Amino acid sequence: MNKIHILLICLFLSSCAVAPRVDFSNHISIKSAIVETVDEYRGTKTVEAPTSASDNPVGTFFGATIVLPGGNAKKLSARLENEKIIAIYIELRDSYKGDWRFYSSATDINQKSMNFIKVDRNVGNCSQGCNLTEEIKIPIDLDYLRDNVDSGIDIQVYGQKGGTKIILSPKYVRAFYEYLRDY
Repeated sequence: MNKIHILLICLFLSSCAVAPRVDFSNHISIKSAIVETVDEYRGTKTVEAPTSASDNPVGTFFGATIVLPGGNAKKLSARLENEKIIAIYIELRDSYKGDWRFYSSATDINQKSMNFIKVDRNVGNCSQGCNLTEEIKIPIDLDYLRDNVDSGIDIQVYGQKGGTKIILSPKYVRAFYEYLRDY
């Protein structure tokens, strides 16, 4: 009977375990949260940094700003084949209210025009206006990461009816660059 009680206590305590949060001010914490996924059918590996999300303002209520929590989610990812990097992306999943922005281009803080891949558009909850989500990828290379290790990445995404920013801190960029540099 004693072993059953211990087992039940262990099961209860393990169900209360919470995954550790990433400290985005610490590049070691970011680096330790990078995840590798292997696709054994294609023979590829995907490397993904943790998602860095910020709130998107969607309106006001009695003068107070209402935000869509985590509405602007961005991350770095890479695809490898035979342990060689074949693609690196800056990914953006941007949720907001209002009209579709129809993202169509992006430029970094150094006026470099970035290639741009439209991934998806979704309509979410539609109570008091719809939550709209646009997903994009911006292909980059290892040199671009290396060049932005000290400054971070700052990109303006433009659309027909608005835009958004992708800001990744120097610590975030450094962590992903150091992780990929060994490939």
